[in-house]
Amino acid sequence: MKTRIITTNEALASLQSDWDRLFAESGSHIFASYSWVATWWKFFGNDAQLTVVVAEENEQIIAIAPLMRDTATLSFIGTGLADYGSFLRNPVAFPEILNTIQEEGYLLNLRELPEENETLQELRSQLDNNKTPSDIFFDNTCYLVDAKL
Repeated sequence: MKTRIITTNEALASLQSDWDRLFAESGSHIFASYSWVATWWKFFGNDAQLTVVVAEENEQIIAIAPLMRDTATLSFIGTGLADYGSFLRNPVAFPEILNTIQEEGYLLNLRELPEENETLQELRSQLDNNKTPSDIFFDNTCYLVDAKL
């Protein structure tokens, strides 16, 4: 398995068909769809750096973490305007995505994680297993995760 970080609008657009496939397979909320993320990024992403983490296995995309970076902090694309945030992924890819984020030295600030969200459950497990300093707390209607990976 390999990961890469998407930082350009052109590379983001090239993900659309794989993103749509993963979204359909996931049964996730609209805020994880390519259409919503790309539209949000086009109109509101000016003050951040696109930092979408993609995991591939056998030359097929199996996971996408739709993130943006403000200085050294990563958050979901759409934070503040989206009701929910999550990764589109095969659970096998989750540790690789977190390793990629850790290798880059980013802080995670993930908001709008509903309790039943698999991303939240995997984050809790990985952060506990790695003994990573983090805060996970309920904030109004969803969970918030702050972690230094």
